[in-house]
Order: sequence, then C-alpha cells, then structure tokens
Amino acid sequence: MNILIIGSEGFIGTHLENFFSKKGYHVYGIDIIPSVKNNHFNYDVRIPLPIEKFKNKIDLIVNLAAVLREPGHLNHEFYETNVLGAKNICLFAEKINCNHILFTSTMMVYGNYDFKKDEDTFPSPTSPYGNSKLVAEEIHKGWQLKNPSKRKLIITRPGVVFGDGENGNVSRLIKLVKNYFFFYSSNKNIYKAGIYINEFVDVVDWSIENQIRGSLSNSILYNAVYWPNFKFQDYVNSINIVLKRKPIIILNLPFKFLLILSHLIGLFKVSDFSPLRIKKLRYQNFIYPKFLLQNKYKFKFNLIMAFKDWSRKEKNLWK
Repeated sequence: MNILIIGSEGFIGTHLENFFSKKGYHVYGIDIIPSVKNNHFNYDVRIPLPIEKFKNKIDLIVNLAAVLREPGHLNHEFYETNVLGAKNICLFAEKINCNHILFTSTMMVYGNYDFKKDEDTFPSPTSPYGNSKLVAEEIHKGWQLKNPSKRKLIITRPGVVFGDGENGNVSRLIKLVKNYFFFYSSNKNIYKAGIYINEFVDVVDWSIENQIRGSLSNSILYNAVYWPNFKFQDYVNSINIVLKRKPIIILNLPFKFLLILSHLIGLFKVSDFSPLRIKKLRYQNFIYPKFLLQNKYKFKFNLIMAFKDWSRKEKNLWK
C-alpha cells in the first residue's frame, strides 16, 4: 500500500509513519515543516497541492494537517488551515485518483459539556478549533458522497492523545507531579477522555484494514478514547505509580483564585499559565467509544501500562 500522510512531521504523523513503514507500506509525507527524509515534501495545505508527484500513486491519504493549539492561535487561523486545508486535500484526492481518506478530527466537536457523548450525539463545538474541525468533517463527507460505492472515508475523533514526543498537556502534568508539588481545583473527578499514541495507531490500522476487507462500511466515524474514561486524578495517581513516589504537597486551590492569578501572570507574558489553560482544568470530556466497542475492538493498554511503556521510551521526562 502507498500511503500519503499530510501532517507527517507532527506527533501523530511521526508515529503513524513509523508504524506503516514497519508493516512494509510505502509512505510519503507532506508537511509545512521541512523534512530531509526521502519522499517527504514541504507544502502548505492552505494552497492547492501539486498533483504531478502523486497522480495514480496513492492508495490512502491520512489527513492530519491542522492548527490545534489553544491558546496559541487567532480564531481565523483555525479556519484557514483546518477548513481550507480540508477543501484542498479533498480536491487533491480527486485529482490524483485516490479513493481512500482517513481524517483525524477531534472530540472537541462535541463541545465542553458534562454529559456523556457518543458518535450519535449532535455536535455542538464551543471553540474555534472544534468548530473548524466539524466543518472539515462535512467537507470530507461531501467528497465521499460524490462516489459512495467507490470512495472510502474514515473520520476518527480522538480524545487527548498522549505518549512519547507529544510535548502537550499530559507531558506538562508529568512534570508537575514529579516535582513533588501538585494542586487540584475541584477537578479530581473531571473526566478527561484520552488514548495512548500506540493504541491510537492500532485503532487507526484496525479501522483501515477492516474497511478495506469490507467488514466496515465505506464511510465510518468513531471516537478514539479508552473506556471507561480516565478521571483527572487517575492520570495523577497513575503517574505517581510509575514514578514510584508520592507528591509531598497536594493542594485543592479555589478555581477563582487560580483564574485571577493566571490573569495577573498573563500581564507579564512570562508563562503559558493562561486563563484558558486554567478553564480547561474544569472542562469535562466524557466520551463513549460506541463504534469501537460495538465492532469489538480490543484495547491493548490500560493507563498504567501506557505510562510504563511511555517511560521506557522517553526516560528523561520520567526520571
């Protein structure tokens, strides 16, 4: 199989490329970040992609290209990359005669609400990122519906994807916990649906293989998260188990105090301790992976297993 990963230099793209290469697939990469690797090309998805190098060569496009960091981008930047990029990639797929796309969306299309969401829940995003991803989903669905008997589409909505190389929220949490000081803000029991990167790669591979074999339909959408979801304190407790120690100080600080403090610190622009990050501590991501469970996907990791595997691969973070 010839696979083109768009967004190949990012956290998920790097792991997927390594996995597909080990399976013997021929992998191409496109990213706005330059690469010295063979068959990797430096393009911006906001601009129509060139077809000459890829026409009639690609069996599957994996679309990972996105602006996602919040805070970190202006509202219009999410739409410029996530929506315009989706349009250009679907048009590109048509022109190179590729009839199979996997699009990585996000659980943020459901918005920040407390109730349990599954794939049948009506999306109601509460952020520019979630909204732009939902629009991008519809663009990909429109591409597939132009030739539904021939074109195959997978839309995956992962939760918090964590693991070696992420440099994101869970990495920051590990650094906080291992410094022997940690605080909650009445958020110990907040659900934070997530998935380990190696598990996510397995889920992606499982969905591709089953769709090609015909055991899954030509258009599928699924939540990629563990079930039961992890609570915030599950992450903290599991990190401590892997570190084999307990924090000396655990505080439960009032949310309003932290929010005011984040505004004051933000005036000096010396930290990413921002009001939005503080608000995210209280966001409930309670997501049910209905499709995966109904189709008998077998999860391979639990949280402690995932963290132990991660600690072997990124030792400096965990020591």
